[in-house]
Amino acid sequence: MTGNPDYAPLEYRDGALRPVVLDKDLRFPDSALHGLAQDLLRRYAQAFSGKRRFLDAVRASGFSPSADLTPVIRGEFEKFSAEP
Repeated sequence: MTGNPDYAPLEYRDGALRPVVLDKDLRFPDSALHGLAQDLLRRYAQAFSGKRRFLDAVRASGFSPSADLTPVIRGEFEKFSAEP
């Protein structure tokens, strides 16, 4: 665990919390992934004090959405950046 362990849940600190082993084939429906991607983009826009500032920062960083994002997030990013 990274960060300050004093802020970790008591169950983690006393060793009672055990990792959960998930099925490697766990799949999420596309609708859930699209919803998460939309929420992510809205939150980034809010964190950058506006959509335009967020998109300007993405462009200035050299980040390439077409190369660096998963297909679901890439599609949502393209829609998000095309909307006014």
